[in-house]
Order: sequence, then C-alpha cells, then structure tokens
Amino acid sequence: MWHREDVIRVFCDLQRPVTGIGGVEWAQVIERAADLVIAQCVDLDPGRVSDGVCDRVRGSDGRSQWIEPVAAHITSEPILTQEEAILAWAIDAAIAEPCPSTTIARGELDVLQYDAASAVAGVDRLVVVVGPAGTGKTTMLRAAVEDLHHQDRTVYGVSTTAKAARTLERETGMRSDTIAKLVHEWGLPERPPDPEWRLPASTTLIVDEAGMIGTPNLHRLIELADQQHWRLALVGDPR
Repeated sequence: MWHREDVIRVFCDLQRPVTGIGGVEWAQVIERAADLVIAQCVDLDPGRVSDGVCDRVRGSDGRSQWIEPVAAHITSEPILTQEEAILAWAIDAAIAEPCPSTTIARGELDVLQYDAASAVAGVDRLVVVVGPAGTGKTTMLRAAVEDLHHQDRTVYGVSTTAKAARTLERETGMRSDTIAKLVHEWGLPERPPDPEWRLPASTTLIVDEAGMIGTPNLHRLIELADQQHWRLALVGDPR
C-alpha cells in the first residue's frame, strides 16, 4: 500500500520540473497527476463511501477520522488479488498439524529460539517467524540450517539485498542470494534457470527480512514454492 505522498514522490523522481513553468504551477500539475493516478486505485480508508466522500472527516484537512493521516491506504486491484492468493495459500498450508524437527541442538538457544529453529528445520510447507531486532533470529537460523544439513536436506536463503544475502550466508552457513535474482532466474522465457536455482523438491527456502518484501515478489515466491514443492520459512521483524 502507499499514501498520496508516495505517488507524488514517484512523479517528482520521474519527471523533473519543466522550463518555463513556475513553482506554484508545477506543484499544481503534480497534484492533478496524483489525483488521476489515485482515482484509478482502491482506497482502503474505511471512512470512504462509494462517491469518494468521507462520512467522518477532520475539519483541519478533510481527511478521514478512521485512520491516521500518515497511514498508507491506497492500493490496486492486482495487489488485492495477489494478497488474496497469498492468504489462501497460507491458510491451506496451515491446515496440517505442525511437524517440527526433533533433532535441533539446543546449545545456547532459549525456549522461543529453539521452537522457531525446530519449525524452520521441520517439514511444514510454511513457517513464519516474527521477531524484533536483537531477539536472536540469526542464531536461531544458524541452528536450523545446521540441523537441515545434518538431515541431508537442501536449504537456501534469500534476502532483499545482496549485502543482506552475503551476511545471511556468512552468519548461517547456507548459500544465499537475493530474492530478485531468484525471481529473475525463474522468469526468463528464453532459458531455464541456471543449475544453482533449480532447487530440488522439499528444499527449505528461508526468506530473511520477509517483512520488507513487496506483495508481487511474495506472491511469486509462493507460486514457485507451490510449483517446485519447496518449503517456505518467512523470517522477519514486525516493524
């Protein structure tokens, strides 16, 4: 989702001011362009009604009272469709009883880290681990990866940036790269993915910083996991 200011920011990034148009006039052009884009989108503000008018608005700026002014509330039909598919897949994946690993080496893991590592190294189609910074997610993942290696099972890590992927690889001992690279390799029409990306069935795909992934990429990861019979472990910060 995004906010009106996000739309305006994109316009300003893509189109520099035009010579001969004053600042005030140029700002008006940008505002009108934003209006046109937003009119084609879906407004998730619960205070909006069908004609676009809020039933409860702030007297200061005319915004809905139902959400804070800075809240993202604009999206598109394709994104909503992808979100529905993601949720349906996740619900289906959660029907079976959890089946965590029973061979995790506890070491210095606390109770919650141990449970999370056992889930990641288990056999469930989907595992979601949510933990703020400093709660030991990397330590947990290292234990899970070691256990998967001991089970002779394939595990691969992906993250949002190359730097994060290299850090994930160094700190957990599993081969890692970017989500963009994985999606790119499986999206090429002229050739199949390179061998590194042809992960066998039952591979555990650990997605680090999962909270930062956009809906289209998460939807594509789930499509690939479903088609290739991979497991998905989504690990991230609630913020």
